[in-house]
Amino acid sequence: MRVFISLPMTGRPTESIREELARIQAALAAQGHTTSDGLETEDAGAQVNWPLWCLGSSLRRLAGCDAAYFAEGWQRSKGCAMEHEACRLYEIPILQD
Repeated sequence: MRVFISLPMTGRPTESIREELARIQAALAAQGHTTSDGLETEDAGAQVNWPLWCLGSSLRRLAGCDAAYFAEGWQRSKGCAMEHEACRLYEIPILQD
């Protein structure tokens, strides 16, 4: 199953995000899943609302997945909350929240 990983990123060092993401990816891979995530690496330029642009990118990735995993603290993240609501509205299974 292809699983989208949603985790809070705002205000966190990139290295901390990457470490948590790697831990979650490894755990899901051990269960036989492949993963996708919302970590944005593409430069959108200076003229965009960066958080909203990243959310759009994340939703596109979520659309190609069979389920979603929500990391601890997702409830306090605007982006994660939107991704969670998208799962609810579009009936995408949630593995953990």
